[in-house]
Amino acid sequence: MKKIVLECHSTDEFDDLIGNAVVHIDEALAGKILLRAETLRALKAADEEASCIEFAVGHVYFYEGGDEFEEVLAESDVVLIDDDTAPGDAFAPGEDVSTECDTLVVNEDDVWWSCYPKHGDAQVQTSRVTLKQIAEWFPPTTAPSL
Repeated sequence: MKKIVLECHSTDEFDDLIGNAVVHIDEALAGKILLRAETLRALKAADEEASCIEFAVGHVYFYEGGDEFEEVLAESDVVLIDDDTAPGDAFAPGEDVSTECDTLVVNEDDVWWSCYPKHGDAQVQTSRVTLKQIAEWFPPTTAPSL
């Protein structure tokens, strides 16, 4: 199991409750993401207005942010952490924020996650991860190549 640590942004400039997200990802999920991108490409061949596909998910956790995130995300807004090979303690950011409508969004080039904070109306989205990064982190065995 690996974790993707991401920066987040809100559709409401005054709502900064959620600053970061952690996605738990393994080879199976990476393969699904790449397969879904291929499915979208096939759909776009028949319907040029198709732009992305959204899926309800349960493998993403949203956080307020803090020092532990600033340290990990010092040089990039997307970082992969391998809990099996991470030095010292595995990255454990603490208590996550209650959210609803957690979604994985796939387009032809990228994947990202979104949510709404509980009792809020501003959508929060993570930084985008390229499909190329996903394929490099989890080399496809049975999933489509990019």
